[in-house]
Amino acid sequence: MAKKEERSYVERSGIEEGTLGTGWKTFHLILTILTFGLWGFAWMAHAAQARGRIGLGWLAVGGLVLFVGGCVALAGHQERQRFASLTPAQQAEETERHAQLKAEREKQQAAAAEAEKRRDLCEEQTTAAFVMTQDVVARRLKAPRTAKFPYITDPEVVVRPGSDCSYSVVAYVDAQNGFGAMLRTRYVATIKAFPDGRWQIQDLKIAE
Repeated sequence: MAKKEERSYVERSGIEEGTLGTGWKTFHLILTILTFGLWGFAWMAHAAQARGRIGLGWLAVGGLVLFVGGCVALAGHQERQRFASLTPAQQAEETERHAQLKAEREKQQAAAAEAEKRRDLCEEQTTAAFVMTQDVVARRLKAPRTAKFPYITDPEVVVRPGSDCSYSVVAYVDAQNGFGAMLRTRYVATIKAFPDGRWQIQDLKIAE
């Protein structure tokens, strides 16, 4: 019977069932935060006095921590009260909206992490890009085994990083032709690096 009267009072008050319990828990949380904050504030003040110093810096820090903690707890309490005042349909809609925002935020974070990973992959790989083009170029020669490529420090070798882990390579190779004479052949290649370690030639032009 008492339970029935309590429900009637809640219904007459226009308060949803469970709101009173949530409010009391929130109040208890705020009170706990304030208690620990005041205790920490008093401890720092006592420590400052014991050392014979005013310790205004420590007192300011303690006051700031206490203020911020109270503001955060109060903001959380107000947000829970606002959410509890919504209808079930509104609560479901808001919960779904927050879930979508969270999923979008996680997607953006994953994309940023992937971009950072690719940037790390693309950095300092100019030498690897130059070396990877040599095998492809050598296979186009009449006598691949006679091919002699210059060092990357050669003034005639240019390796420029591009977008999306691609590199433009301008270089040359000395190799025998069909008659056994050593000839210098110049080439321009575009090569791309992939996250799994693969390299792929995007374009290759060899001067005849």
